[in-house]
Amino acid sequence: MIKVTGKRAVRTCTAPYITEEGETAEISVEYYSWTIAEMKAKREAAEKRAESAPGNIVWASEMLVDRLHALPDLADEKGKPFKITVANLEKLDIDNLNAIREAIDEDIAAGKPRPAK
Repeated sequence: MIKVTGKRAVRTCTAPYITEEGETAEISVEYYSWTIAEMKAKREAAEKRAESAPGNIVWASEMLVDRLHALPDLADEKGKPFKITVANLEKLDIDNLNAIREAIDEDIAAGKPRPAK
C-alpha cells in the first residue's frame, strides 16, 4: 500500500542555459509537482492580485520561487549550491528563467510519470 502524506513530489527535467560567458549548456531542473489544492490556492492568489493591482507584473522569479526545488548545476559566487530565492533568481538572465519555466511546462505537458526523489 502506498502511503499518502501530502509531501510535495520532486520531478526532474533539463533546460537550456546560456552562461555568463555566452556558452550554451544543459542544466538539471528539480521542481515540485503541484497538487490540486496548491493550484487552487495559486489561482485564488492570482485573482486577488489582479483585483487589487491589475497593472502589476508577475515576474518570472516570483512565479518560479515556489515551484523550484533546486538547480543543482548552478553555484553561487562562492561556489556553494545555488539557493532558490527571489533575490537569487533575479540575478539570472530572463531568457534562462523563461527556459527553465518552459522546460517545466513541457515536462508536465508530456505527462511522463517519474518517481519522486
